Amino acid sequence: MWMVESIAVDPEAALEFFRSRLPVTDPEFRALSDAARRRAFFVAGLARLDLVQEVMNALDAALAEGETFERFRERLSQQVARAWGGQSPHRLRTIFDTNLQMAYGAGRWRAANELRDSRPYWGLEVVLDGRTSSICRNLAGVVRPADDPFWTNHIPPLHFRCRTALVTYSAEQARGRVSQTVPDQPPLEGFGRPPDVEGWRPRASDYDPELWAAFQYEQDRMGSMRAEQIRLGEQFLAGRSVLSSADTNAVYRALAQAGLSEYLRKRPLAVLDIQPLPGQGENVLLGYYLEDEQHLVLNSARPAQTINQDFRPARLKTFSATGETLVEALRRTLIHEIGHHLLVDLKGREGFIALVQEAYRSGSAISLRARRDWEEYFCECFAAHTFAARTLFAFDPTGHAMIEKARKELGLP
Repeated sequence: MWMVESIAVDPEAALEFFRSRLPVTDPEFRALSDAARRRAFFVAGLARLDLVQEVMNALDAALAEGETFERFRERLSQQVARAWGGQSPHRLRTIFDTNLQMAYGAGRWRAANELRDSRPYWGLEVVLDGRTSSICRNLAGVVRPADDPFWTNHIPPLHFRCRTALVTYSAEQARGRVSQTVPDQPPLEGFGRPPDVEGWRPRASDYDPELWAAFQYEQDRMGSMRAEQIRLGEQFLAGRSVLSSADTNAVYRALAQAGLSEYLRKRPLAVLDIQPLPGQGENVLLGYYLEDEQHLVLNSARPAQTINQDFRPARLKTFSATGETLVEALRRTLIHEIGHHLLVDLKGREGFIALVQEAYRSGSAISLRARRDWEEYFCECFAAHTFAARTLFAFDPTGHAMIEKARKELGLP
């Protein structure tokens, strides 16, 4: 009999990774490329570099000295709290846990690479309890060769406050455990990448002098463009990312429209927020729900191409894109993400998830997102039932009936 042991983490390796990150302000972060973002440290809502550096210094001390979250919180000044609009213990806890897990994850990844010859298989050690996210739950038990492409975007942490760890196996230990297929489950955007993918730096001695000179010229040119990128990023934030109080209230009124007010008083979310989220293009995150934290966030900086699209069932990427304005699109995304909150409740009710899964198999997905899996199917149907019930009934009567039964089961009006 044998036991799988978590990889021992070298504290110096974790510290080295954390200290290699470049502190940047919130606007600067949004102007960076996706590759550069993985080497940057930023704090959403902080536009002053000295405050970002303060948070980074406090985390550095926590990592180096093994401090508790409470000591980390005490290190931060009232300036940071005021910059966020007041104290936010949950937000601080997310920053603390996520950044330390990223550092420890980097240490485990380095150790796993050093052990490749004797332990050529890697796996994901998932903590399975009531706080486990759907991302990690779907990936529990995965074991693949260390050089498998799966690991190019599945190195823990896989989301905010992720507790999953990378583990290694010898060839003998992996026998009979290697996953023949892996779930189509991506990590939350911005997570899962190996920490040193962008850590490589070219050396002048490896290149022809003329080629190296051309490379240096390009680096200088790109450096001069960075200030302009940041300026444009700041303009974008000022023009798009901040909702007025009236617009914010209009988004939240969608909860009453969906008949959720009383339900959420009994089963409240820990956090409900609207803020700009990182990402560009078609793959930008429109919002997310963290099951273990009951934390729901909507992206106030969603691109124009995700708003005011014609409602073409089965061809539309996501139902929320039918919103004619940013506010309407956010209202639809809010109800979609609330669907994940409802599923946490429904998972504890006997036989109901089997009903949802059967509806997913036999129904007609109203959007491309609804085709992804049964959870997304339920959430897209829930949003469509709230804002376009007749269209949902006409196109997918199975999905409409599923939502009607779910509402009755949950006691929604």
